[in-house]
Amino acid sequence: MIKIINVYACKLPLQTLVLKKINWKQISDIGICVSKYNRKQLLDQYRSYYAYLLLDNVLNSIGEFKGSYITTNKYGRPILTNHNINYKTIDFNISHSGHWIVLAISDKKIGIDIEEILPINLDDLVPFIFDDDQVRYFWENGQEPREQLKAFYSKWVQIESYLKMVGTGLYGLQKGGPVIWKNNNGIYQKEYNIEEEYKMAISSVSLDLPNNIIFKDYFEISNE
Repeated sequence: MIKIINVYACKLPLQTLVLKKINWKQISDIGICVSKYNRKQLLDQYRSYYAYLLLDNVLNSIGEFKGSYITTNKYGRPILTNHNINYKTIDFNISHSGHWIVLAISDKKIGIDIEEILPINLDDLVPFIFDDDQVRYFWENGQEPREQLKAFYSKWVQIESYLKMVGTGLYGLQKGGPVIWKNNNGIYQKEYNIEEEYKMAISSVSLDLPNNIIFKDYFEISNE
């Protein structure tokens, strides 16, 4: 079995991309279905499109996944599949926000999330994802509003990367109470400082998480 666990990222020139026409056939040609109708915002369509081009670029560089194609589980989580009985299993997960698309790829279950730090109403969200002691600490530790916002996003990307790893995505959020898990239950997480106004984290059942991000150039993945 192939042994691999890597994190990739590509910063997109969104102002330039909106002037380009998405080649949806190119996505189809690599066996990946990304419905433009499921992406309400134009920029989301571009981010999703180039995220799968990043995946295709990475799989081609590994060179052991010919004939692979994408299916989804019942929650819509993409899964790499191959009918070859000698197929080397691999898991991947994609996320995008703002100018960034990111990809985690591993021979074990993995999830990734990136979020641009944007203003949101924390009053309703903080009690939903933190337990009671954490909520008290969150509001009473004297942080400035901007630091509170960063603390929230830091926790959020950990939660969402975990939910994406287990395959439920946001369907797995426990309404009416916080999501709680423990790293000593075999789940390991790591945050990455990709850029000042972003939070990013991965979750995996692998203890050996990469220390560094592999950055890909936009022109490299788009073949322009």
